[in-house]
Amino acid sequence: MILLILKSPVQVTDKNDSAVSALIGVILLVALVVIMTAVISVFFFGLIGDMHQKTAYVVAEAKYNTQYGYPLITLSNRAGDTGLLSGSGDGYPIAVQITTPGGSVTASPYPVGLKWAPGTYLFIIRTDAGYTVTDDPNKINGTPMAFLGNEITVNIIDTVSDVLIYSQKITMSSVNNTTSIYTSTATVTSTPTATATATATISTKKLMIIWSPASDGYASLSPPDPLENSRGINIPTGSSKTIYFMPDAGKAVVTIKLDGATVYSGSSVGATIEYTILNISEDHILRATFG
Repeated sequence: MILLILKSPVQVTDKNDSAVSALIGVILLVALVVIMTAVISVFFFGLIGDMHQKTAYVVAEAKYNTQYGYPLITLSNRAGDTGLLSGSGDGYPIAVQITTPGGSVTASPYPVGLKWAPGTYLFIIRTDAGYTVTDDPNKINGTPMAFLGNEITVNIIDTVSDVLIYSQKITMSSVNNTTSIYTSTATVTSTPTATATATATISTKKLMIIWSPASDGYASLSPPDPLENSRGINIPTGSSKTIYFMPDAGKAVVTIKLDGATVYSGSSVGATIEYTILNISEDHILRATFG
C-alpha cells in the first residue's frame, strides 16, 4: 500500500506579513532609542549649560579718599574673577552702581575694554558729566566734583545673571552740595607774654592744578619749581595766586580752564603762560592742556 502525504502549500502572503511585522518592530525600536537619546542629551547638556553660567565672584574693598586732590572712591579687587566693564574679551561682564540720597546711577566705564582683574584698582569719580569708573583718574574728562550727600553705597552687579555680587556703604563727613570737602584750616599759635597765649585760625581754600598731556609740559608756582600734577595746594582765603604753565620744546599751552570755563586759549609754541586767580574765596580747579 502506498500512502501519499500531501502538504499544504506555503502562502506567500504569510511570508510577507511576517517580514513587514519584523521591519515595523525594528523601526519602532530604533525610533525609541533615538527618542531616549534625545531626551537624555537635552537633560545632560542642559545641566552642563546651567553649570557654566556661574556668577562672577570677587573679594573687593571700597574706600573713600582724596589722594589725587579731589574726592574719589578706590575699588580694589583683592581676589576672585576678572570683571569686564566694557567691550568684549575674557572676564565676567559687570557694572558699578552708585546709590546716593538722590537715587541710583550706573557709573560710565572709561576707557573701552576696561577690566578689573585681581590685584588691580578702579576709581569712581563724579564730574560735571556724571559718574565715571576708570583705572586711571588722569584719563577722565570733566571737572571733578564732590559726591552727593554724606553717605553713598557702591554696588557691583553681574550683568549677565543680574545678581548683586558686592555692596558697601561709605560714610563721608562734611560732604554735601553746599559744604566743600576741600575746606581746611591751619592753626597758628603766638605767645606775646609768658603768661598769655593767643590762637588765630587761618582759613584756607584748595587750589587743584591739572595739566595734560603730562609729558608735554608742567606747571609751577614760581618758575622753574614744578608742581605735582593733580595735587592740591592750600591758599589763604581772600589771597591771590599766580600759576605758570611751561610747555616743553615744540609744544604750546592750548587752553586753560578755571572750574571748567575757558580762561585762556592760544597757540604760541614754547611760550610760558601765567594765570592769576584773584581773591580766592572758594575751592578751584585749574586745568591746562598742552599740544
